[in-house]
Amino acid sequence: MPGTSVTRVSAIDAVSFSLYLGRRTHIVLGKYLKFILLFLFAALMVWFFVRKLNWNEVSHSLSQANPWYLGYAAAIISFGYLLRAVRWRVLLEPITPSS
Repeated sequence: MPGTSVTRVSAIDAVSFSLYLGRRTHIVLGKYLKFILLFLFAALMVWFFVRKLNWNEVSHSLSQANPWYLGYAAAIISFGYLLRAVRWRVLLEPITPSS
């Protein structure tokens, strides 16, 4: 509305760490701050899930596993990520050039 000085922040803006002031004024926090916040969140999630692991049991299970199967699994997962990256490059190619 014209003449309204209410600051509006939508859910999308909160996710992208943007703060909108007024109608067109827009302050974006630095990409480094965004990286640090996301890194800290990821570290918190990793800590939350591994804090109660029995590392002796994990070590024993990995020592009993067939290394060929672990290698095959890692190769298949890596290939899957490669296919996803190619898919997104193809999908986004009409929109913007990729690096």
